[in-house]
Amino acid sequence: MTRMSKAFYLGSFIGASALILFLAIIVGVMAAFVPNVENMKVHAVAGLIFFVILCIAVGIYLIVVTAMFFYKMWDAIRGEGAPISPALAVALLLIPIVNLIWAFLIYPLYVKHYNEYIKRRAADVGALLPAGVFYAYPALLGVYVVCTAIAQVAQVAPESALLLIVALPFSIIGMIASFASFVVFLVIVSKVCDAVNILPYTTERGGMVRSARNG
Repeated sequence: MTRMSKAFYLGSFIGASALILFLAIIVGVMAAFVPNVENMKVHAVAGLIFFVILCIAVGIYLIVVTAMFFYKMWDAIRGEGAPISPALAVALLLIPIVNLIWAFLIYPLYVKHYNEYIKRRAADVGALLPAGVFYAYPALLGVYVVCTAIAQVAQVAPESALLLIVALPFSIIGMIASFASFVVFLVIVSKVCDAVNILPYTTERGGMVRSARNG
């Protein structure tokens, strides 16, 4: 049976995301304040390149961990009526543009098929995943994308006080939605790990293994 370490996945997503944010801030500051003195500029550019490479390395790590997460969550219910194979789940993650659409679909699809799996195997409805949080993530992601797009269009449009007034609230809403979606994503990661890890304690005939409840 597939097992998932909650500490590893939460630690990876939180740590890597925080590091990327920190590095991005450093890169932005360095790019904005590169000294005009020529010999200092060389050192600053070298540092900038180093931080960019580090950002890319952390980004690759995040992709690998996400691929592992997707694979294991679908592998846990493989062959139980789930339409998505673990390999396909990872493949859709790696295809440009398609992965953006897949981000909106994967969690609602997963909670649907996981809960159907549990209903076939276990009588304890406490093992079901809460559907709300799995639908909240793509909803918040959608709000972020739409608000950010509107704010960007308003900023690059011909200068107008009205457009700037429009851009500011949409930018703020987009940032709030982005932060909220990340928090909800972490909740999903936690619940998926718990949900996958409880599967060995379900039985084919329904019900839960006694040791799982007592533990």
